[in-house]
Amino acid sequence: MDLPRLRGTERRIASHRPYTKIIYRRPDRLSVSVTGDDGTIKILYDGTTLVLYGTEQKQYVSLPVTGGIDKALDLLEERTGTDFPLSDLLSDDPGEAVASGVTSGGQVGTSTIDGVRCNHFFFVQALDDLELELWLEDGALPRLFVVTYRSLPGRPIFVADLSGWDFSIQTPDSAFAEALQTFAEHTIVRILAGAFRGKIGKVVSSGAKSTRLCLEAFGGRATCMTVATADLAAVAG
Repeated sequence: MDLPRLRGTERRIASHRPYTKIIYRRPDRLSVSVTGDDGTIKILYDGTTLVLYGTEQKQYVSLPVTGGIDKALDLLEERTGTDFPLSDLLSDDPGEAVASGVTSGGQVGTSTIDGVRCNHFFFVQALDDLELELWLEDGALPRLFVVTYRSLPGRPIFVADLSGWDFSIQTPDSAFAEALQTFAEHTIVRILAGAFRGKIGKVVSSGAKSTRLCLEAFGGRATCMTVATADLAAVAG
């Protein structure tokens, strides 16, 4: 199942509207690309490896995990603190996932969204102190999802305006495969692992798996070496 377009906004002190593209195939294939003011973040899961990658920041996390999308996203939040409010809608049973922990609520009316009549639901999750609002088309297709974090300062609100559902796309496995970052020539990077951990170097060439760089290593002399791309991070400034 593919969800080509999802637009969301999270309001805290200031509002911003990132553009999110989600492609998923139950039970264990997921590709997420979120583009906003701070750049692009990608999440990829191919059933064995979960990748979180900040494109502009050149920051990369790879976690081994097997199981469904639910398990992968739970691990992502546990290990990196990355919250993905739409995870319930991607689970094997979205209805059960959304209703989990709900202490009160139900259908409160109907609304028209982009010319489509939708049923409006409102729920409260007392344990997490959340308010959930969901607008569904008659065929139970989500059109709008709103989460209010009542216990956080300023009561931030996450709003997802869902559009462009397409059930006909046949997505190849390669769309969910791990994609490592690459670095432009002359980029200054720091080595994150191995015998040269902490050393600073300049990129000569970079590919998905390995990067060639030069650094001052022995007696101030320039030394060139090949390092795993995943073990590098760009140095700001």
